[in-house]
Amino acid sequence: MANIFISYHREDSDFSELLQVRLKKAGHTPKVDLDILNAGEDWRDKLDLEIRQCKVLILVISADSAASEYVNYEWAFALGAGLIIIPVELESTEIHPRLTPLQRLNFTNKARPWQTLYDQLDNLLCADPDTGISIPVNASPTIKRAINALDSLHTNEQIAAVETLSQIDDPQAKKLLIKALNHPVKTVRISAAEKFPDQNDPVILPALFEAYNNEFRNGIYKLDSEMEREWVWKLTSFGKLATPHFIELLKNSDLEAQSFALRCLKEIGDSSATNAVSQLLASTEEYIRMTAVNTLSKIGDTSIVPRLHELLDDDSDDVRAATIDAMGDLNDNTASSLFIDYIEHEPSKIRAASARALGKIGEQSALPSLISLLEDTESYETRCAAVEALGKIGNKSAIAAIKKIFSPKDLGSEFVNEIATALLRLKDLESLPEITKGIISYRSGTGPADAIIELGNLSDAGETALLSILNNSDNGWTQHWCIETLKNINSEKSHEAIKCWRRTQ
Repeated sequence: MANIFISYHREDSDFSELLQVRLKKAGHTPKVDLDILNAGEDWRDKLDLEIRQCKVLILVISADSAASEYVNYEWAFALGAGLIIIPVELESTEIHPRLTPLQRLNFTNKARPWQTLYDQLDNLLCADPDTGISIPVNASPTIKRAINALDSLHTNEQIAAVETLSQIDDPQAKKLLIKALNHPVKTVRISAAEKFPDQNDPVILPALFEAYNNEFRNGIYKLDSEMEREWVWKLTSFGKLATPHFIELLKNSDLEAQSFALRCLKEIGDSSATNAVSQLLASTEEYIRMTAVNTLSKIGDTSIVPRLHELLDDDSDDVRAATIDAMGDLNDNTASSLFIDYIEHEPSKIRAASARALGKIGEQSALPSLISLLEDTESYETRCAAVEALGKIGNKSAIAAIKKIFSPKDLGSEFVNEIATALLRLKDLESLPEITKGIISYRSGTGPADAIIELGNLSDAGETALLSILNNSDNGWTQHWCIETLKNINSEKSHEAIKCWRRTQ
């Protein structure tokens, strides 16, 4: 009969064991990942090989399995390897859109359709007994030639066959491309992924990572290059389905590979990666520790806070500053008193990070210390962070201190822009005319976006200021942010003003 891989969550292990017994009695060889996932660092290679050796993957659907990174990895890889997928619904739950077209067997009731499962297995396995790419009887001559070329000994002919199949709008051609994703020749698998018509189909994900690893190992691209940014966009577009691949990449000893994986996991923000990312907090490389902290901050899993507290004693001020910022992002107020102390006694980088964190937390007791930072003329970053924090905390008692250092005529500088934004957050309407004039006179750059956006939160007074800026400013970016903010206000007056402005352009 056939090797059948069972993909399930540990919470459903009782059903999995029953399913294994039933399949053995029907003459099949069930495979599970239990031993493989405990085998060490090379679990993915072993898992991939085990899945490739099967003809069918039975996916046990439950709320736990739908949320499992390993289960999602298994069925996505199986699709890419050309396996038949049979979803067995143990619990009614939302599943990935890629699985929606597949007919599910309803095992949610006591009367479970075991015989239907056996019959479906027999029909599917008998219908496609070959392990290679067979030629359909009704295939067009072009498809037949492409299939023969895939078995060629010449790589250029195999790649040309993939190119041909990718250009044919026919279900048979797509099925053959899916099989090509499991071709024994790596370059063919990579080509099939790159030429696959639907670049959002998770069936191509394993081969895409193979393509990335191929380019990375051959030194084709460098960090922060345009090519790397393209890979980040391409692989993170699969969302959480790509998480297990990135987690595996974190185990690579190469720092660039780790950095790339951290950057992508930061984009995805999947909490299931928290444990794997947190292990890199112990890296001997300062940059990796700092990047791991930034990634954990974006993921937003508060369970990591105790580990972050340990990093406050890191030898690197850059790592400490990133950690303080992360604790602010995670709204951890347990270290507020420590951050206030940092403002008094630490280097400027740590003082600035502490001010930002206190602002995010909204720590009212930090007001005196933050106001004192406004007089720190030695550090631009520190003063800017203090102003930002005072604006976010929202205590109007800080208005007088902020206004002492406000010069509207210098609104083009980042620092003065931050001051204007803080005053608007504190709803200081007395400063509104000066701020409005300063924004209108702003001539170059991308415009004081934050201050303009904040005007949208000041009701009628803010809307009036926005209309004045729109009609009197000649800076394109300033006009852009005014229009976007007025759109969000969504009043009849703002819509009419935008229409009038556009007629004059």
